[in-house]
Amino acid sequence: MPQILHKSKTDFQTRAAGNTGPAHVVVGELQYLIRQLFRGFRLWLSGFLLLTCPALFAENPAPTGIAVVELFTSEGCSSCPPADRLLLETSQAAQKSGTSVYVLSYHVEYWDDLGWDDPFGLPVSTRRQQLYSQVFGNDRVYTPQMVVNGSVEFVGSNRKRVEAEIAQALLTPATVHLQLQAKQSADKVEVTTTVDKAPPECSLVTVLVQREATQLVTSGENSKRRLTHTNVVRVLHAVPLKAAGQKVATLTLPEGLKTSESEVISFVQHRSGTIHGATHCAIDQKVATP
Repeated sequence: MPQILHKSKTDFQTRAAGNTGPAHVVVGELQYLIRQLFRGFRLWLSGFLLLTCPALFAENPAPTGIAVVELFTSEGCSSCPPADRLLLETSQAAQKSGTSVYVLSYHVEYWDDLGWDDPFGLPVSTRRQQLYSQVFGNDRVYTPQMVVNGSVEFVGSNRKRVEAEIAQALLTPATVHLQLQAKQSADKVEVTTTVDKAPPECSLVTVLVQREATQLVTSGENSKRRLTHTNVVRVLHAVPLKAAGQKVATLTLPEGLKTSESEVISFVQHRSGTIHGATHCAIDQKVATP
């Protein structure tokens, strides 16, 4: 079962004064429910057509889309290890199939005072989850929570749901294409991202991740368990995307993290949460989206 410990106090968008009362919350939740119902219908329709009209897909191959899969987790939460394993398996499946699926593991901090101080917990991870709670019309955050392309959320250990949402995301072509290059200089990583267009009200988000991490937990709900994580977010940098072209971000390597153990993921995200395009690269490499 997902575990709810914390209420959100932040908004992904700036709300107008007077729109934070109960009526506004009800409207937000109703809008979120409508979006979820519509998404469920789209998922059902895609599956129905695939089963009943395979020739349609054979003659018109589905466009290559992208899926950014964000997991909000904590080593202090006993419900999170299954979601951590699912994220790892999702990443492995994407590498094997060659699909553009980018997974991110955000370790939140609000479990730290309940018996175990998560060494990967970051304030920016907690804030990002709080912002998503506003996008989805909720007044809560929980772990494990998974978000796909910034547009849908669900319990992070729900295998069928993550597979369905990724399949749906890959059917939708990316609307922004990125070229990414990352170079190390001492304890800094200079990331140059080139975007072909700048949709209104979007940000460029650049994330430095640790590809693999293993931790023996010695207290709290997961005491005596050895946990494994994939693509742990160690640094996050976000700036408004005002024009197409090259953008440079300088990231500081966390102490003890080697570039050979890391990679960079960059994506363009609208203020509503929707992600329009993404790519990744190893440090000292250059990669372009398809």
